[in-house]
Amino acid sequence: MIRPATLMSFALALGLGFGLFKVKYAVQGEEQQLVTIEDQIVTDRNAIHILNAEWSQETQPDKLGAMAERHLALAPIKPANLGTYDTLPLRDAPQQTAPEVTGAPAAVASAAGPKQPTLVASAAEAANSGDDGAGLDAMLTAIQAEAQEPLPGHGMKTP
Repeated sequence: MIRPATLMSFALALGLGFGLFKVKYAVQGEEQQLVTIEDQIVTDRNAIHILNAEWSQETQPDKLGAMAERHLALAPIKPANLGTYDTLPLRDAPQQTAPEVTGAPAAVASAAGPKQPTLVASAAEAANSGDDGAGLDAMLTAIQAEAQEPLPGHGMKTP
């Protein structure tokens, strides 16, 4: 007859064998995943080296200069475009008023449409507005009147 201790030893050996089998195949799966990740790292590093080489070739100053001349309408600054220190207005000096222009529109909507209105004030309005805040409020009111929806942050609470 089989003793209970022998039966328990046999069951324990079967359990340990099955556990060892499961752990072995789990480790093999993890090793395969590690090899796949390492291959991907090597591939990514090679791609980064290639991209760095392409970037350094694309950002050479000669090539950038040629592209800037071809695509941008830039010109050197002319001395006539620069002002002098004497032409700057003094802080304490009274502001000169601009000559009154008749027939200038008070507000003109931009060609981009009502979503992005712009305002062009006439020289007379700019000269006559003694308080800059009041002039800005009038300009904002004119822009809001032209816009189909209120401007965010002006008369409308946003969440």
